[in-house]
Amino acid sequence: MKHIYLVANCKTPGCGTACVLKYLGEDIGQEEIAEFEPTGFQYECGNCQTQQRFELADLYPAKMDEPPPPGWSNGF
Repeated sequence: MKHIYLVANCKTPGCGTACVLKYLGEDIGQEEIAEFEPTGFQYECGNCQTQQRFELADLYPAKMDEPPPPGWSNGF
């Protein structure tokens, strides 16, 4: 079973870390992901610790093998 997350790449030059921002649930074969909330938000990259502003256009879905770990908290 795959799990779907919303991800954005860090904008800091030289970093580019894929920041996993929100868990959307198990992949059940849906074609579209319509659960978008804010039009923009602040998030701190866990790798370079830089605070950045992301817009909806910066987000993309990613399928991963693992569900979120215990204590997971969405970035927005």
